[in-house]
Amino acid sequence: MKIIKENKLNNKHKIEIDGYNIIRNDIKNTTQGGGGTAIIKINYKFKNIDILTNKKLTCIETSTILLKLKNNKKFIYYINVCIT
Repeated sequence: MKIIKENKLNNKHKIEIDGYNIIRNDIKNTTQGGGGTAIIKINYKFKNIDILTNKKLTCIETSTILLKLKNNKKFIYYINVCIT
C-alpha cells in the first residue's frame, strides 16, 4: 500500500493505475483540490471505512483503511486525520 498524504486533486481529476485500486479522500467543496490518496494492489483485500459521522465538519478530513495481509490472519488499520 502506498499513501499520498497531500494531493491537489479534485473531482475533475481521474486516476487509474493498472493492477491497483485507488482510494481517494478529496476535500469537499473546493476547486483548488486537496486530500489524501491510498494506492493498493488489487490482490490485497481492503475496506475503506468512513469514521466521520458529522458531514458538516468540513475542517476535518479523515481516511481510514482496513488492509488484510496476505496470510489472511492479520489486519492493518491506516488512519489519517487532518484538521484545518
